[in-house]
Amino acid sequence: MREKYPILLVDDHIVIQFAISRIIEDFLPGAKITSIEDFSQTITILKKEYFELIILDIDIPNGIGTEMISVIRSISPDVKILMFSALSEKRYAMRFIHAGANGYLHKHSSKEEIEEAITEVINGDTYVSRSVTKHFLQESSLQQGKPVKNPLNSLSNRELEIARLIAKGNGNLEIVNILDLKKSTVSTHKMRIFKKLDIGNVTELIEIFNYYDAPVFAI
Repeated sequence: MREKYPILLVDDHIVIQFAISRIIEDFLPGAKITSIEDFSQTITILKKEYFELIILDIDIPNGIGTEMISVIRSISPDVKILMFSALSEKRYAMRFIHAGANGYLHKHSSKEEIEEAITEVINGDTYVSRSVTKHFLQESSLQQGKPVKNPLNSLSNRELEIARLIAKGNGNLEIVNILDLKKSTVSTHKMRIFKKLDIGNVTELIEIFNYYDAPVFAI
């Protein structure tokens, strides 16, 4: 790994920024780390500076779910993107990988796992944790009986993002501003979400998220 390796760390928690920066500096002392707290800042800085790796939280101010990947790629096509989140790996990892991210790392990962994930992504590999790999292998190898179906799998990426914002207590107008959508679009998505999940209120939506290991109120 080269000296002055440029890394952009996007997370709105100062403690997380500090901890990850120290870990990177310990095993990659030549790295040049820039920390910011907002996705709008991410767009601005990518237009001005070159980075080879972005460590990106999902739940950041002005973040737009999986669409953040395509926005970043439109500005910096070759940058490597490692998602770093407290949201459920089983629920979100493959969605972001399929959207074009190079890896997905949970915030509860050990120091060794963080180093492994960064190293693999830097070297051009795709990283998901062993537990996620095992989970999907088990699902694909089921030969008898019916697996428990997670209703959240029926939602599109956009519907899942809106559903999580609703469950966190955001109203339609707040979601309009957060995701830069029309009010009618949010209302339509909300109706589709409730219909797909066969629920009638936000309390039931929160229960679904909590039951299927996709915490609404993440770090």
